[in-house]
Amino acid sequence: MDNVFDLYVVNRDQPFRTAMLTLPASIYEMVDIAEQVGLEKVEELYFEVEERYRGEYLVNALKWNATLLELNILAWKVAEMDEGQEAILEGLIRMEQKKQSDL
Repeated sequence: MDNVFDLYVVNRDQPFRTAMLTLPASIYEMVDIAEQVGLEKVEELYFEVEERYRGEYLVNALKWNATLLELNILAWKVAEMDEGQEAILEGLIRMEQKKQSDL
């Protein structure tokens, strides 16, 4: 499976507790990262995208209130796509962005 994103993950209450996570990730990897940064729930993780391997077009399209679980699902879907499918997705996203900017 291709890597899509590398994330920098941090515990906001304890900023010295950080980790890196590559998406797509299994639920076990996400739980492990939560434990590394000292949080009990994956939903509490604060993250920033550090590196993009695929889906460069997604960064501008994403609303950054997306949760880690949502971003991981998206990464799984992108990782499963071939080049043609990904080109179609990129085109659809760009069309939607243009439509939104014309409003």
